[in-house]
Amino acid sequence: MNMKFCIWGCGIRGKNIFRFMDKADVCAFIDSSPVLQGTEYEGIPIISFEWYLKEHRDCVVIVTPHYEHYEILDKLEREGVEALSALLLPPEIFEMPVPELFEIIENKTKAEGTLFLYGLNLYSLMLLARFHCKRPIRVIPEEGAARWLLRRTESCFPGCLGTLEEVGGNVLYLTSNEYENRHIPVENQAGLYDFMSDIEAYYNPQIAKFKGIHAGKRCFIIATGPSLRIEDLERLRERGEICIGMNGIFKAYPLTLWRPEYFVLEDRDLFEEWKEILLNEEVAKHVFVSDSCLRGCSYQKFIKFHLSYLQVQPYCKPPFSGDFARGAYESGTVTYDCLQLAVYMGCSEIYLYGLDFSYGKHFTDHYSTMEKGLPESAFQDARIRAKLGYESAKRAAEKAGVKIYNVSRKTELSVFERVDFDEVLNGKGEAI
Repeated sequence: MNMKFCIWGCGIRGKNIFRFMDKADVCAFIDSSPVLQGTEYEGIPIISFEWYLKEHRDCVVIVTPHYEHYEILDKLEREGVEALSALLLPPEIFEMPVPELFEIIENKTKAEGTLFLYGLNLYSLMLLARFHCKRPIRVIPEEGAARWLLRRTESCFPGCLGTLEEVGGNVLYLTSNEYENRHIPVENQAGLYDFMSDIEAYYNPQIAKFKGIHAGKRCFIIATGPSLRIEDLERLRERGEICIGMNGIFKAYPLTLWRPEYFVLEDRDLFEEWKEILLNEEVAKHVFVSDSCLRGCSYQKFIKFHLSYLQVQPYCKPPFSGDFARGAYESGTVTYDCLQLAVYMGCSEIYLYGLDFSYGKHFTDHYSTMEKGLPESAFQDARIRAKLGYESAKRAAEKAGVKIYNVSRKTELSVFERVDFDEVLNGKGEAI
């Protein structure tokens, strides 16, 4: 008998995860919306949390909302509810669904006799449910795995829990980048959570022409913090500096003749808010928009790039893409995408400007209506993930011989060396 679940959140992510599960294993969706409660999605009832406690408490809850995710997990723990986070699932399941993902995994691991998975979590449980009747499979629980989850797994999949000693010379597949920093005494290890190089549809040959195009040159990445000055943009224009803009930087255009050569946008809510402006105005010579924004649509004006929402824990840094044509990794800020693009284009010196690291605050009060409705926890989560991304970018840049400096006039970010903006433009660039 497979494990029974209730999915918290009947939004995009909850529905995406549902598509990869056996319908018989899902008893209900839990949603806080009174409009949805009492209705159904594909025959599955949508209920309140109170109704879950009354009628479905024996089901494991899958927590899918991005905002207030950990608050929900804490609430469930206080209520004694057994719950699993969806954040460690591959983005091909919960964010940008790839229906053939399990077939890709099967082909990727078919050379192995027994499929050994490290980590007992929602993802490994989904793989167990998919493959346990087809091939030998063992899940090796990580140290500290929840006792209730061990008990339930052994009950639902008898004999499928294994030990590291069983792996021998076989490949041990890690089910999350969370485990990359752990000492696991197995020689042959491989990740089974990042599929950027396995899915050909992610590759955009249009982007390949930008590889190394600015080799040995410097560029400025222009963020939208409150410290941005219009006169600084004018100085960048006068000196012909290579600039990468982002998000709502076009809000400054009525006040300056400066325009970035490149523009990057990854947030789909902002894209929906600004789509008509981006389509009808010249925001930059080259406009890069993530596939998560475009959602299968194609616009001649935009250069589509794949954005991987590979999730990270507070102590786990995200990967840094070495091939922007295949995609970039998300880390709570579009600036991280810009850094990956700049390195891909061969820039040897990257200067971050307007990066105040003050989420929700910008150089104009008329920035985004969408942001005004976000809870404070959303900004706090983004700050944590963004800082991890910047640390990852610094490490990758140092390895590639690339220098990254923060020339913002005000900033709360201490990851990169601070350099005075005026000194850089004057040719001195002394640290501050």
